[in-house]
Amino acid sequence: MNRTRSRGWMLFAATLLFLTGAINLIQGVAALFMTDNLFSFGGEAFFFNLTPWGILLGLWGLLLLGTGFALVTRKGWARALGVVLLAINIVAQLAFFAANPLWSLVVTGVNLLAIYALTAGWSSAAAVEEEQEAIQEAEESYQSGYEAGLREARETQEAWKVSSSGAHIPQPTRGEHAR
Repeated sequence: MNRTRSRGWMLFAATLLFLTGAINLIQGVAALFMTDNLFSFGGEAFFFNLTPWGILLGLWGLLLLGTGFALVTRKGWARALGVVLLAINIVAQLAFFAANPLWSLVVTGVNLLAIYALTAGWSSAAAVEEEQEAIQEAEESYQSGYEAGLREARETQEAWKVSSSGAHIPQPTRGEHAR
């Protein structure tokens, strides 16, 4: 897997983390401004204060946003933390499935996509190691070619110095030009 593709999966996962974090943050702020709420399930009414729930959702949203930022800056721990936070978020959404099934399904789907991007979308550690070795080999090859070019340039410069002093310079044979 090449670097561009891995970077694309990382940006996709970070975008979904930002989205999920922003949604949770907005839900938390909205819950803070609704001091009391009424839910009705099967003819029974439940009253409760949403302030603690709003604070929890707001902090959860900030945690998801922070994990998205850490992912963009390539922090190694951000992938694992992102998977854990998103899995917990899925369980929390399932708890509210009876109250708002469509919303819970949408958020669960976004969370599952983000988990996929964080786990299956990136190459394994072995593939990353192989890629780094290939980059190292390419850099070494480039460096040896550069050094060979410098040696050849020095030899040519010395040959010109000898040439200007009147000494005979041997001409390359036909096969030596191909090198």
